[in-house]
Formats: sequence, structure tokens, C-alpha cells
Amino acid sequence: MEFISFVYFLNLFFSLFLYSDVSGVELLMNNHQSLKAEIDARGDNFSACIALGKELLSRGHYATNEVINQH
Repeated sequence: MEFISFVYFLNLFFSLFLYSDVSGVELLMNNHQSLKAEIDARGDNFSACIALGKELLSRGHYATNEVINQH
């Protein structure tokens, strides 16, 4: 969750400060591509984490109701 929060923060930061000119947009696009590459490289980890979460929910993990209510 920390990584996702960090990505959202970076996206907000760069979108607020770099859209003013062409070079800013290019820098924003490069940062976006870098973040996308990082996420794509960890795709298997995300998939494994999602599968584990679904398995825990299907087994009736003690926090199942909390997770369902947050979704």
C-alpha cells in the first residue's frame, strides 16, 4: 500500500508543477513511463498479492468484513 500511495503522491506532485510548458510535459511523460515500467516489472508480485488476498477472503479471514466494506 505504501508504494501505491507513493505513486499517487508523485503523480499529484508532477501534475501540479510540470504542466506549464513542453519540457515540463516531457519530463512528466518520462516520469510516468518510468513508474509504469516499475509497476509492469512487478506485475507478477501484484498478481500474487491479489490472489493471496482473494484466497484469504474465501477462507473467511477475520478481517473479511472490513475488507468487503472498504471495497
